Amino acid sequence: MQASTKARLKILAVALLFIGPLAAAWLLYTAFPGQAPGGRTHHGELNEPAVPLSGKGLEPAAGTAELPAFAEQWTFLQVTGERCGDACQDGLATTRQVRALLHRRSTRVQRVLVLADGGTVPPIEDHPDLAVYRGGRALRETLGDQAPGTVFVVDPLGNWVLTYPAPVDADGLFKDIKHLLKLSHIG
Repeated sequence: MQASTKARLKILAVALLFIGPLAAAWLLYTAFPGQAPGGRTHHGELNEPAVPLSGKGLEPAAGTAELPAFAEQWTFLQVTGERCGDACQDGLATTRQVRALLHRRSTRVQRVLVLADGGTVPPIEDHPDLAVYRGGRALRETLGDQAPGTVFVVDPLGNWVLTYPAPVDADGLFKDIKHLLKLSHIG
């Protein structure tokens, strides 16, 4: 074999070494589109596009802190009927634990419970950071019929972005809110 032929084969081998994997990836991606990896990294149900929520009509329940409903903080929101049953209590306990796990970032997250008009305020001794409101007919209509204990994540701009159906996956909620707080410069 001549020296020029050997040099060409070496160049061809080096080119295949770099171009080959790219060509194989492209071929696999186009030939088997169902096998392409998904781009999902969240654990809750994502609302696309995010739905703006209004705190209009919400009145602080007796004996609870008067915090703004969705202002300038990430919010774990639960909406319940006349009383907070077992599923609701489980959701409250989960959000309390997740918020506590955030350590120094926990001040960027608030917890809100919305009761129906005339609803009974649940025992909140174990939930000193929980803001309880009554009313919110427009809020209830926007969220629709959800199972008791469902947790909604609301961004600092008042947009409903994620839903966690009951029973709430605490690990998934923690990973999602931690990721959101890391990436977000607001709230």
